[in-house]
Amino acid sequence: PAEALVAADAYLLREPGSIFGRGLRMRALQPLGRHKEVVELARALSPEGVPEATYVLGEYHLSGFGGVARNPAEARRLISEAARSGYEPAIERLATLK
Repeated sequence: PAEALVAADAYLLREPGSIFGRGLRMRALQPLGRHKEVVELARALSPEGVPEATYVLGEYHLSGFGGVARNPAEARRLISEAARSGYEPAIERLATLK
């Protein structure tokens, strides 16, 4: 997991602010338990049309981790939005929320 973060940061040094690089960083931070940073990145990437980030925010609203208030209704809305974008994990997760 730490290697993934190093790779994401190296990518961002070459391409500062890139959506792809920030997505790599978001994915790398999750297994390291750096939830607040994940949420910060997801909040920035979701409005830019990154369905994975929208899905991640939904999951955090389900769990209440990362400084996000537990809010099942908002979680469902976000996961549904990511599913409408065709993001497969969101589609699968949405089926379990019904």
